[in-house]
Parts: sequence; C-alpha cells; structure tokens
Amino acid sequence: MEDFRKGWSLFENYQSASNGRLWIMVREDLQVQLLGKSNQFIHLLFNVPKGVGWTAITFVYASNDMLERRVLWQDLQALAVNMRHNWVLMGDFNAVKSTEEVKAVGREVVIDQSMRDFSDFMNATELIDHTSIGCYFTWSNKRQEGFQARKIDRVLVNEKWFQGDIASTVEFLPSGISDHCPALLKFGEKENAGPKPFKFFHFWIEHPGYMALVERVWSKTQEGTPMAVLYKKLRFLKMQLKDFNRSEFGNVHTQ
Repeated sequence: MEDFRKGWSLFENYQSASNGRLWIMVREDLQVQLLGKSNQFIHLLFNVPKGVGWTAITFVYASNDMLERRVLWQDLQALAVNMRHNWVLMGDFNAVKSTEEVKAVGREVVIDQSMRDFSDFMNATELIDHTSIGCYFTWSNKRQEGFQARKIDRVLVNEKWFQGDIASTVEFLPSGISDHCPALLKFGEKENAGPKPFKFFHFWIEHPGYMALVERVWSKTQEGTPMAVLYKKLRFLKMQLKDFNRSEFGNVHTQ
C-alpha cells in the first residue's frame, strides 16, 4: 500500500463511514487542505495551478437512501452559506433533477420526491451544472431487459466560478466495465466549440417558478461599477435560465 501511495496523499472518510466510501488521491506537490468530511462527501481546498488559485472541491458519493441524502443536501447548503472561494462539487449525487435525466425502457418516468429534494437543493445553493461533453446519462444498469439510465454523476459549480471566468472543461467518459461514467475535469482549457447564442423563450414567463428565479438572481448583491454589476447579474441569470430550461422544459434549445 505504501508503494502504491508513494508521491501521493490520501484523503478518505473511514472515520465517518466504516467502509470508507470515498478515497481521494492527491499529488504531494499540490497544496491542499482538508476542510471537512462526512459519510457522503470530502471537502478539500486546493491551490489549483495555471492561475486558477485557491478552489474548494467537494467530492460527493451520495447515499442510495433518500432520507440520508437529505442530510447531505443540508450539509452542502451549510457549506454554501460561507463559501468565499471558487467551488466545484463532483461525484455521484444519486439523484436527478427532472424526468429528462432518466431513461427507462417500458415504463413511465414521473416526478418524485427525490427529484424535488434535489431541485430544491440546487435552487437553494444556486449551483449550476458545468457544461460538459461526452455521455449524457452517466449511470445505467446495463440490462437488455428493463434497461434504465440516469444522469446522477455531475460536476456542479458556484456563481463565483463563472465570475472568475475559469478556463475549464468537463467530459463524461465511457463507462467501460463500470456502471458509472467517470467525470474528467480539466483546468486551463476551454471548449473549442465557442459560445452558443442564448435564446429566450416567451413561454418561460408562464411558468410559476420563472419570476421567483429572476427575483432571486436580481436581488443578489454584486460588487463593481454599475455596468459591471449589470453584466454579472445578466450573465448569472443566463446560466440559471439555461438550467431552468433543461429541468422544466426538457431543453427545448435542442429540439
């Protein structure tokens, strides 16, 4: 084991979970601090190279039990309240936000309480899915009969991440022999496709959650000149509306 770890630091959560559900290996030449952990996450602070600087990264392995996941959502919301760094959360969240993120052959997918809980958590923390390439559904049971696939592995980022305009890409790789698709987060790179034009759909206005979303984003305090404040609010609103479109309308941009 020591030979395997040579040149690497190990962060695990055996004290919180008897089976050590999370192992995080970090190169010893990187500056990293342990900020907290539970049986469902490990929270680290990295000094990320390539000009990114100090960044909080929370590695998540959520429980299969909905009630235990609610504890995780509460813990992560507590972290969000005092978060002053760029923040990324990545791993297996064992939950989806909408029926669009579930594929089930032979049965109807309906909104359930687990989806509502996860959507409420995302709204409360104002976290957003990092744009990604590769596999959309990140888990499947790999069965020919009763096939199911879900988007339960994610890379989430906070508003400060977007304000910092961090050069980063996320790719969900093929699952191989696993039932999950690995998430690869790279710093110092930008997607080559270029920004897609933002489209506003008027039927969004008719949704009961639309005005609450706009008011929440617009009431958030921003720093800078009046023009800079306006730019930051519009930029974050655009990100929130894209996420709103995916979760509530099945991403009509692609239809």
